[in-house]
Amino acid sequence: MTRMSVILGFIAALLTLCQWFTFVCVRRYLFQRSAKMRRRWAYPMLIAFGLLAVTAIRIEFGAEVFPPGTWARQGASVILRSYVGCILVATLFLLILRVIAILISCTGDLIQLTITGLGRGRWSESAHGCLPVSLSQPETERYLEARVDPEESRSGTKSAVPISCRHATRREFLRMAASSGLAATAGVGIHGLAAAYSPPVVETYDFFDHHLDHLAKPIVLIHVTDVHFGMFFGIHELRRLVDRLNSLEGDALCVTGDVFHSGHTVIEQATPFLAKLRPRLLGNFAVLGNHDFYAREARSVPSLKAAGFTLLRNQWITFSRGNCTIHVGGVDDPMAVRTRAKESRELATFMRKTPLESGLRVVLSHRPDLFRRAAKNKVDLVLAGHLHGGQIVIPVPDRERGISVANAVSEYTCGWYKLAKSAMYLNRGVGLSFLPWRVWCPPEIAVIRLKPAGDWTRSGSFRKV
Repeated sequence: MTRMSVILGFIAALLTLCQWFTFVCVRRYLFQRSAKMRRRWAYPMLIAFGLLAVTAIRIEFGAEVFPPGTWARQGASVILRSYVGCILVATLFLLILRVIAILISCTGDLIQLTITGLGRGRWSESAHGCLPVSLSQPETERYLEARVDPEESRSGTKSAVPISCRHATRREFLRMAASSGLAATAGVGIHGLAAAYSPPVVETYDFFDHHLDHLAKPIVLIHVTDVHFGMFFGIHELRRLVDRLNSLEGDALCVTGDVFHSGHTVIEQATPFLAKLRPRLLGNFAVLGNHDFYAREARSVPSLKAAGFTLLRNQWITFSRGNCTIHVGGVDDPMAVRTRAKESRELATFMRKTPLESGLRVVLSHRPDLFRRAAKNKVDLVLAGHLHGGQIVIPVPDRERGISVANAVSEYTCGWYKLAKSAMYLNRGVGLSFLPWRVWCPPEIAVIRLKPAGDWTRSGSFRKV
């Protein structure tokens, strides 16, 4: 049994358990079925969930059901991954709700023990709520008397029903919370799917540097990353992206990796559309991301070159614009399958070759992890991607970037970062990975205008236009 088979088996088992847990909680909270399900129903449901999990993995990692590069394959991936996303979100929510239910139950028991002054007995449901079954009739009357509304006591009238019974019971609260949470999960999924396939937002920034003080006209870089063609991103989306990029004016196009998604990607379908990208004055540059290696280097590299890209593989190029010099470097993804090392020897050699001559130094990197090392080597600007902004972001008033899924794996999520005299722009990307959702994290194309620092601003500063 291969390592991949073990991993896929574990994923299938985990997905099956998540589906079962969600089903049991929905049955308990929404349909008020507390009794255990009979085996003649439970076993078929478990088998059905298991088959669904295996089918999802089979479609995702196999080519027998739906051939790669077809509308059916893309549609199946979107539907199945959206279902998996909903199950995972629902499982997390229902786990939290289960903990809350236990806390409410324990708190209610403690309050009842305090009121009655008795620490014994079992609890059972009655018309008046939860009561200790060991109480005698006089004790029960005193217990209910203690729960009468104080306002009614002062007015001399007594309600036949205690306060607890005129409010939602714990069971009703859980049913309401579960139904609201599941509805919100479905709403988030629908919103995330719509946002994921919306046109990319064009974010425009000015970047100032003293190396450009003699520049008569700004140099415009168009930065795009993480297309992930071949999974959720098909021919239609690629055609629309190429048209959008061609409509933007710029001196250079910079693609920072993950143009292709996996070994099942039909790269030959993408090449003719990528070749339609406008050639820019300074050039169309690209670097390889980890997924470009997953799609196989022997396929990715020829396709990008055939499309007219200048592929920067751990190398620097220098060009002049007026009296200004600009050094552009590009590095292969250091965590790619072929390197299997945090920092490959090629990356170390690339950093040692950072040009010492005066001029603006720009590095194209798929991952943002090298930012600290780039800053030590006096790189002025880093353009990166890889993290997709997390794809799912929870807005927080006091945090500009909110709380992103990417926070779990990196100190960087998206946007601008500053370190010493170096700056990095981390693009949210245009494609998708793992889930076909973008929640408060729209796809983007960045337009960065390189301008002289002048006397009124600091070198390495930036501002949104």
